[in-house]
Amino acid sequence: MIGFGFATSAPIVAAFLIQASVYLAPCFPELRAELIRRYSRVQIGAGLAVASLLPYLVYSAPLGLFSPATLAKLVCLCSAVAFVYVLFPVPRREKFGWQDAIVIALTVTPMISGIGFLREAYPGIGDPVDRLDVLGKLMIIALGASAILLVRGIEGTGLTLRVRAEDVSVGLKYFAMYLPVGLMVSLAIGHIEWTARELDGERALGLLGVGLGIFLVTALAEEFCFRGVVQNLLTRTLGSGYAALAIASVFYGAVHLSFGYFPNWKHVVASTILGWFCGLAYARSGSVVPGMITHTLVVVVWTFLFRP
Repeated sequence: MIGFGFATSAPIVAAFLIQASVYLAPCFPELRAELIRRYSRVQIGAGLAVASLLPYLVYSAPLGLFSPATLAKLVCLCSAVAFVYVLFPVPRREKFGWQDAIVIALTVTPMISGIGFLREAYPGIGDPVDRLDVLGKLMIIALGASAILLVRGIEGTGLTLRVRAEDVSVGLKYFAMYLPVGLMVSLAIGHIEWTARELDGERALGLLGVGLGIFLVTALAEEFCFRGVVQNLLTRTLGSGYAALAIASVFYGAVHLSFGYFPNWKHVVASTILGWFCGLAYARSGSVVPGMITHTLVVVVWTFLFRP
């Protein structure tokens, strides 16, 4: 890590490696099945809570950033998410339950722009590493996804990192369908402005990095939550795919209300439209992967051709 010695950089690198492993683990269906087969829900819940806290301890203790108060808050948050389904199993796993609402609220709320809990809990060490709250964001995403997949036992999310040709086809289809609607509305309401940019090798490499980051973090987390969980369960609960799609899309848009500033209604509208087309991709395929592709391509286009 540039500008820092081994004693400083090693704990941070170690924390990120541990968190990356915990983050990616739920994306492997075979691993999920093996964990469910071998361990009880109590054991899985306890394991999730410990694994979620470990990266914070690994980097904060050696660097003198450890705070008992912060640890206590993280323990409460992680334990609540990990054990909701243990203490209060959902009677009908195919239907949306109040337990799902609690877990989603506990995982989504700290992620909302403008809420500083994770930034305060994961302090940086100064320029150029002045914030490490990305560790907290990866932690809460992995914790929520693992609790829903391993402890609750939801089916039909299609969460995987294995991208098939048909996933790409469906993702591209709904990306193409989104463009005339989403871009037109976003331009009309002043959410984005056209920005002429020259595509050279350096910018292309930067866009590739942006796309990979969006696909593995933002798109994965948001598509799993709003399509794989909310839309999936509401479809079975309401018996109407379009009603579930509409509710999930509006909910997805609403959580962006404080994005950048509050209230950011333009971003709510733009996100709701994106949610609709990503939701169509999920409904068409039964997997969150096509929606992740649609989601990623939209963000890359916004990044390259427009500015908010």
